[in-house]
Amino acid sequence: MQFILSHWELFAALAIVIFLLILTAGNPASLTGCKTVDPQEAVALMNDSALVLDLRPPEESRQGRVSRAVPIPMAELAGRVDELGKNKERPILLVSGDGRGTSGAAKLLRAEGFNNLYRSS
Repeated sequence: MQFILSHWELFAALAIVIFLLILTAGNPASLTGCKTVDPQEAVALMNDSALVLDLRPPEESRQGRVSRAVPIPMAELAGRVDELGKNKERPILLVSGDGRGTSGAAKLLRAEGFNNLYRSS
């Protein structure tokens, strides 16, 4: 107990970190700004004029094409964001082979003003 009283700042910081973890655990989209959708929702978005952004590398994209997707590999996205400029208000469905690339892409696109981002589960 003496340790806690002597180092109350550390415990206050710990409490804040735990609170933030609990807050974001219930809503992982708050970390990336990207909502995860199931396959049915993804199809509905595609039918409702969403822009589909294929982030897979070219060798992976050749194995299976996503209908009407714009192929911009994750490694090239930062240099090609301006190609998407007119779509800032349009829903954008991010597709990545392993799903990990969508988080980085979502953060980059959010920083550029894209706010309607989704990723398939």
